[in-house]
Amino acid sequence: MTNDPQRDDTTGLDGDRPPGIGRRSALAVAWTVPVIAGATAAPAASASTPPKEDGTFLGVWLASLGGESPRAFRVEVYLNGTGTPGTPVVLPQDAVVRVDSPDHDVAVWPDGIVPEGPRAGMITIPAGVYPTVESYTVRTRSVVVTAPYPGPQTVCELVADPRGRFAVEAKVTRGPTYRGPDPYATGIHGRPSAVAVLTF
Repeated sequence: MTNDPQRDDTTGLDGDRPPGIGRRSALAVAWTVPVIAGATAAPAASASTPPKEDGTFLGVWLASLGGESPRAFRVEVYLNGTGTPGTPVVLPQDAVVRVDSPDHDVAVWPDGIVPEGPRAGMITIPAGVYPTVESYTVRTRSVVVTAPYPGPQTVCELVADPRGRFAVEAKVTRGPTYRGPDPYATGIHGRPSAVAVLTF
């Protein structure tokens, strides 16, 4: 897996898909109902406080499609968790990612995003156990990651008029996010928020 995704690390927008995951999209790793729909929370922590890198955390990715679809942008949510390659990720409680287009109406909301108005939508990730498709290393710890949720082609599209330059944002508003010190985790699949700018 490549260690240096080609994108703007200050925003997490545009450019290639995250390394490894993008290549595997051709395998059509589809999202399905979690293996355990009502996974329970992890056992109580021991007396020693675990490192902040341990556990499950969510990340978002936004990319403008550009080219022939300058009004369109793709939204992807990733579940990360510490564990050896092949280990599933456990999400103990439902999580929420909010998608906002503060300055322009959205014409198309894809399956998996529930509109909350003409400029905002919500992705709910149900609690459960999710299979993973790739792994990477953060501060000597192995981290596994799922395929993009709710699917590899979750594409929104802004209305045609007015034309101009508009920012869109995706942000984890409920659920675990990465709290450790290593920027590599947020630079790949663990960014808690991302912004993309569309010009048309």
